[in-house]
Amino acid sequence: TYAAAHPLVVATQDSITSLSKDSPQTESLKREVKELEREVQGRESARVAIVAAHGAARAAGAAPARPEPLIEARREVGMPGSDDQSVEYLRAHLKMSIDKYQDLLGRIDGARIELDTARAAFKYRYSVVRPAQVPKKVERPKPAVVLGGGVFAAMVLALFLCVAMDLRAGRIVEAWQVEKLLGVPVLVEVKRA
Repeated sequence: TYAAAHPLVVATQDSITSLSKDSPQTESLKREVKELEREVQGRESARVAIVAAHGAARAAGAAPARPEPLIEARREVGMPGSDDQSVEYLRAHLKMSIDKYQDLLGRIDGARIELDTARAAFKYRYSVVRPAQVPKKVERPKPAVVLGGGVFAAMVLALFLCVAMDLRAGRIVEAWQVEKLLGVPVLVEVKRA
Protein backbone atom coordinates (compact mmCIF):
# COMPACT_ATOMS: atom_id res chain seq x y z
CA THR A 1 0.00 0.00 0.00
CA TYR A 2 1.11 3.52 -0.71
CA ALA A 3 0.97 6.67 1.38
CA ALA A 4 -0.62 9.87 0.11
CA ALA A 5 2.77 11.34 -0.87
CA HIS A 6 3.85 8.32 -2.95
CA PRO A 7 4.65 9.27 -6.59
CA LEU A 8 2.12 6.80 -8.00
CA VAL A 9 -0.66 8.15 -5.78
CA VAL A 10 0.24 11.74 -6.68
CA ALA A 11 0.38 10.88 -10.40
CA THR A 12 -3.00 9.12 -10.19
CA GLN A 13 -4.56 12.09 -8.40
CA ASP A 14 -3.13 14.45 -11.03
CA SER A 15 -4.51 12.31 -13.85
CA ILE A 16 -7.95 12.15 -12.18
CA THR A 17 -7.91 15.95 -11.79
CA SER A 18 -6.92 16.48 -15.42
CA LEU A 19 -9.52 13.99 -16.66
CA SER A 20 -12.30 15.56 -14.59
CA LYS A 21 -11.95 18.76 -16.63
CA ASP A 22 -13.72 19.06 -19.97
CA SER A 23 -11.74 17.69 -22.89
CA PRO A 24 -10.64 20.01 -25.74
CA GLN A 25 -13.14 18.28 -28.02
CA THR A 26 -15.97 19.08 -25.59
CA GLU A 27 -14.80 22.70 -25.34
CA SER A 28 -14.73 23.07 -29.14
CA LEU A 29 -18.23 21.56 -29.39
CA LYS A 30 -19.52 24.01 -26.78
CA ARG A 31 -17.97 26.92 -28.69
CA GLU A 32 -19.50 25.67 -31.94
CA VAL A 33 -22.95 25.38 -30.32
CA LYS A 34 -22.68 28.93 -28.97
CA GLU A 35 -21.57 30.30 -32.37
CA LEU A 36 -24.41 28.52 -34.15
CA GLU A 37 -26.95 29.78 -31.62
CA ARG A 38 -25.66 33.35 -32.05
CA GLU A 39 -25.88 33.00 -35.82
CA VAL A 40 -29.45 31.68 -35.59
CA GLN A 41 -30.41 34.52 -33.21
CA GLY A 42 -28.89 37.08 -35.58
CA ARG A 43 -30.70 35.65 -38.59
CA GLU A 44 -33.94 35.43 -36.64
CA SER A 45 -33.70 39.08 -35.57
CA ALA A 46 -32.85 40.10 -39.15
CA ARG A 47 -35.85 38.15 -40.46
CA VAL A 48 -38.13 39.76 -37.88
CA ALA A 49 -36.82 43.21 -38.87
CA ILE A 50 -37.40 42.51 -42.59
CA VAL A 51 -40.92 41.22 -41.96
CA ALA A 52 -41.69 44.27 -39.80
CA ALA A 53 -40.33 46.65 -42.47
CA HIS A 54 -42.41 45.01 -45.21
CA GLY A 55 -45.48 45.02 -42.97
CA ALA A 56 -45.03 48.72 -42.25
CA ALA A 57 -44.50 49.46 -45.95
CA ARG A 58 -47.66 47.59 -46.92
CA ALA A 59 -49.65 49.31 -44.18
CA ALA A 60 -48.47 52.68 -45.48
CA GLY A 61 -49.41 51.67 -49.02
CA ALA A 62 -45.90 52.07 -50.34
CA ALA A 63 -44.02 49.44 -52.29
CA PRO A 64 -41.60 47.42 -50.21
CA ALA A 65 -38.15 48.89 -50.32
CA ARG A 66 -35.53 46.87 -52.11
CA PRO A 67 -31.88 47.23 -51.46
CA GLU A 68 -30.11 49.57 -53.88
CA PRO A 69 -27.41 47.08 -54.91
CA LEU A 70 -30.14 44.70 -56.08
CA ILE A 71 -31.72 47.36 -58.30
CA GLU A 72 -28.32 48.24 -59.77
CA ALA A 73 -27.53 44.58 -60.38
CA ARG A 74 -30.85 44.09 -62.18
CA ARG A 75 -30.19 47.09 -64.38
CA GLU A 76 -26.76 45.71 -65.28
CA VAL A 77 -28.22 42.33 -66.16
CA GLY A 78 -31.11 43.92 -68.00
CA MET A 79 -33.94 42.74 -65.76
CA PRO A 80 -36.84 45.08 -65.21
CA GLY A 81 -37.57 45.82 -61.56
CA SER A 82 -41.27 45.00 -61.43
CA ASP A 83 -43.21 44.17 -58.29
CA ASP A 84 -43.81 40.57 -59.42
CA GLN A 85 -40.11 40.03 -59.76
CA SER A 86 -39.42 41.61 -56.40
CA VAL A 87 -42.05 39.36 -54.79
CA GLU A 88 -40.52 36.31 -56.49
CA TYR A 89 -37.08 37.45 -55.40
CA LEU A 90 -38.26 37.90 -51.82
CA ARG A 91 -39.93 34.47 -51.87
CA ALA A 92 -36.78 32.84 -53.19
CA HIS A 93 -34.71 34.75 -50.65
CA LEU A 94 -37.12 33.74 -47.88
CA LYS A 95 -36.98 30.10 -48.98
CA MET A 96 -33.19 30.24 -49.00
CA SER A 97 -33.15 31.86 -45.58
CA ILE A 98 -35.56 29.25 -44.19
CA ASP A 99 -33.41 26.47 -45.64
CA LYS A 100 -30.30 28.01 -44.05
CA TYR A 101 -32.19 28.40 -40.78
CA GLN A 102 -33.30 24.75 -40.85
CA ASP A 103 -29.74 23.70 -41.70
CA LEU A 104 -28.41 25.72 -38.76
CA LEU A 105 -31.01 24.19 -36.43
CA GLY A 106 -29.99 20.73 -37.64
CA ARG A 107 -26.33 21.52 -37.06
CA ILE A 108 -27.10 22.85 -33.58
CA ASP A 109 -29.06 19.70 -32.73
CA GLY A 110 -26.24 17.54 -34.10
CA ALA A 111 -23.65 19.47 -32.10
CA ARG A 112 -25.77 19.16 -28.94
CA ILE A 113 -26.19 15.42 -29.46
CA GLU A 114 -22.46 15.03 -30.05
CA LEU A 115 -21.73 17.09 -26.94
CA ASP A 116 -24.13 15.01 -24.83
CA THR A 117 -22.60 11.81 -26.21
CA ALA A 118 -19.10 13.02 -25.38
CA ARG A 119 -20.19 13.96 -21.85
CA ALA A 120 -21.92 10.63 -21.28
CA ALA A 121 -18.98 8.65 -22.63
CA PHE A 122 -16.56 10.59 -20.46
CA LYS A 123 -18.72 10.23 -17.36
CA TYR A 124 -18.97 6.44 -17.62
CA ARG A 125 -15.44 5.91 -18.87
CA TYR A 126 -13.67 7.38 -15.89
CA SER A 127 -15.52 6.54 -12.71
CA VAL A 128 -13.95 5.60 -9.40
CA VAL A 129 -15.78 2.61 -7.99
CA ARG A 130 -14.20 2.59 -4.54
CA PRO A 131 -11.61 5.11 -3.37
CA ALA A 132 -8.28 3.86 -2.04
CA GLN A 133 -7.91 3.50 1.73
CA VAL A 134 -4.81 3.66 3.91
CA PRO A 135 -4.32 0.26 5.61
CA LYS A 136 -4.49 0.01 9.41
CA LYS A 137 -2.26 -3.09 9.73
CA VAL A 138 -0.09 -5.32 7.57
CA GLU A 139 -2.22 -7.47 5.31
CA ARG A 140 0.52 -9.61 3.77
CA PRO A 141 2.88 -11.40 4.48
CA LYS A 142 1.51 -12.88 7.70
CA PRO A 143 4.40 -13.71 10.07
CA ALA A 144 2.85 -16.94 11.46
CA VAL A 145 2.26 -18.37 7.98
CA VAL A 146 5.77 -17.43 6.84
CA LEU A 147 7.43 -18.95 9.94
CA GLY A 148 5.37 -22.15 9.78
CA GLY A 149 6.06 -22.58 6.08
CA GLY A 150 9.77 -21.94 6.63
CA VAL A 151 10.05 -24.59 9.38
CA PHE A 152 8.17 -27.17 7.25
CA ALA A 153 10.34 -26.43 4.20
CA ALA A 154 13.52 -26.72 6.33
CA MET A 155 12.46 -30.17 7.64
CA VAL A 156 11.67 -31.48 4.17
CA LEU A 157 14.97 -30.15 2.83
CA ALA A 158 16.95 -31.67 5.74
CA LEU A 159 15.33 -35.08 5.18
CA PHE A 160 16.01 -34.91 1.45
CA LEU A 161 19.67 -33.96 2.02
CA CYS A 162 20.21 -36.83 4.51
CA VAL A 163 18.79 -39.41 2.12
CA ALA A 164 20.76 -37.99 -0.79
CA MET A 165 24.04 -38.06 1.16
CA ASP A 166 23.48 -41.69 2.25
CA LEU A 167 22.73 -42.78 -1.31
CA ARG A 168 25.71 -40.92 -2.72
CA ALA A 169 28.15 -42.31 -0.14
CA GLY A 170 27.23 -45.87 -1.09
CA ARG A 171 27.08 -46.97 2.53
CA ILE A 172 24.63 -49.76 3.24
CA VAL A 173 22.51 -49.13 6.30
CA GLU A 174 19.35 -51.18 5.73
CA ALA A 175 18.69 -54.66 4.37
CA TRP A 176 16.65 -53.45 1.43
CA GLN A 177 19.70 -51.50 0.21
CA VAL A 178 21.65 -54.78 -0.17
CA GLU A 179 18.87 -56.25 -2.27
CA LYS A 180 18.53 -53.16 -4.40
CA LEU A 181 22.20 -52.23 -4.89
CA LEU A 182 23.76 -55.69 -5.12
CA GLY A 183 20.82 -57.72 -6.34
CA VAL A 184 21.44 -60.42 -3.69
CA PRO A 185 18.73 -61.54 -1.29
CA VAL A 186 19.40 -61.03 2.43
CA LEU A 187 19.34 -64.30 4.31
CA VAL A 188 20.20 -63.23 7.86
CA GLU A 189 20.33 -59.97 9.76
CA VAL A 190 22.60 -59.59 12.77
CA LYS A 191 21.68 -56.98 15.30
CA ARG A 192 24.30 -55.16 17.28
CA ALA A 193 24.05 -55.34 20.95
